[in-house]
Amino acid sequence: MQNSKYLKISIGVLAMLITQISCKKITVEETVYNNTVYQVDTATIYQSSNQKTKLKSTAQFYSILFNDIFQEPLQANISNQLTLLLTAQGDKIVANQLVVSGFLNKATLPTNEAMRTDIQSFVIETYRKFYRRNPTATETAYISKLISDDPNMRVEDVYKAFILSNEYLYY
Repeated sequence: MQNSKYLKISIGVLAMLITQISCKKITVEETVYNNTVYQVDTATIYQSSNQKTKLKSTAQFYSILFNDIFQEPLQANISNQLTLLLTAQGDKIVANQLVVSGFLNKATLPTNEAMRTDIQSFVIETYRKFYRRNPTATETAYISKLISDDPNMRVEDVYKAFILSNEYLYY
């Protein structure tokens, strides 16, 4: 009988030891990540060209131009090449015209047929794209008439006129 009592105590002690050894505290590691939320800023729509008072630097001009035409940021190597070109070229106006023509030749532009199908919408979208504002009724009518009266006018010509204008130099 005593043997069974010791056996029961030994089994009980053994069970407690096994329980303590096998039951380990489970540690849950929690990793907290910084959940940064990126938001796209909306473009400023100006009410008139009079609100644009700051002259773009050369780097800003080409960076914004490239983004307006290709919808992607200007790469550093292209920016460096443009800086070199402007440094080497004596006449900055001619250099700007060459760069603008080169960009427009490589860009995917709306077709001339699309421009002529709805000239007013094309003019409004062009003002928004390059000037970041809606055109006045007079501006819309004037540019629309220029396009409709000249069958040889192309999308590239209109874009070039907007880009090389004084208003595009300011923000």
